[in-house]
Amino acid sequence: MGALATQSALADDALLGRWTGSNAADPAADVEPLELEFHASDDGNTDDGAAVVGTITFPPRGYPLDDVEVSGDQIRAAYGGRGRSRTELELTRTADQLTGTIHYPDVTTTCTFTRDRAADELPYDVEHFPLENTSAENGGVTLAATLYLPHDSPTRAGIVFVEGSGDTNPPYQRFYADYFARRGIACLFYDKRGCGDSTGGHWLDVGFEGLASDAATAADYLATPPEIDPARIGAWGISQAGWIIPIAASQTDKFSYLIVVSGGAVTVAREGLWDVEYWFPRQGFSQQDVDEALAYLEFNHHVT
Repeated sequence: MGALATQSALADDALLGRWTGSNAADPAADVEPLELEFHASDDGNTDDGAAVVGTITFPPRGYPLDDVEVSGDQIRAAYGGRGRSRTELELTRTADQLTGTIHYPDVTTTCTFTRDRAADELPYDVEHFPLENTSAENGGVTLAATLYLPHDSPTRAGIVFVEGSGDTNPPYQRFYADYFARRGIACLFYDKRGCGDSTGGHWLDVGFEGLASDAATAADYLATPPEIDPARIGAWGISQAGWIIPIAASQTDKFSYLIVVSGGAVTVAREGLWDVEYWFPRQGFSQQDVDEALAYLEFNHHVT
């Protein structure tokens, strides 16, 4: 997550917490829901010690904020890399409201955010702990797990968040964990094996069976706390998790439902062929180039 470089210490925590709002290109256009989250960093990694990090979320996708400057009630931030893809925010805070503009590469929109909650007003407890997976598929791996446990729910349903491809927990996992926990559902996610604070070889080397074993281990754990109903535990995942979650469901009997968002409906090899069929022409390659690339992939993956 990108650090927020600030010019003030934010001693009164005026910016910390969750802000909900929307933006639109003009007043007559349909508005798009947005969320901002500012909270204290675990490691105090800002340049001037302000120790604040943040994300912007366009449900369901979230992005880390970086290059943020805070001067009094003026906030500037950005996300999305460098160059043409970069998006910049200019905001002004007035009491419990943020207003300003978002400069996308091709359009500028107006935006308004209202404080949804302060940083210390979470309706759930957050627990960080090591999760041990001693299965044969993994050969012993310690996963850095995080559990969101809602308050005031007698028996809670539970969700295990399974990552797609990539080395880090994407921000949208925390967005959905917060969303579900605020509605009484316990949520557990973990650093992928070999990433973050989790041990083990790199996830690219273990295969889907090993990654599914991690998810199954998380489900087995989630069924043990007395505050959670073991009959109402499921999995949520996007992209690559669409292949991993069904395998995990075959490794444990704890899953009673599966939520797969834009998961793979074909084999990984077939999706690789589709990538070439779709993207190569869009990048200006000729049909001969496409045919040669497909032939190479079919040979490489032994696809018939």
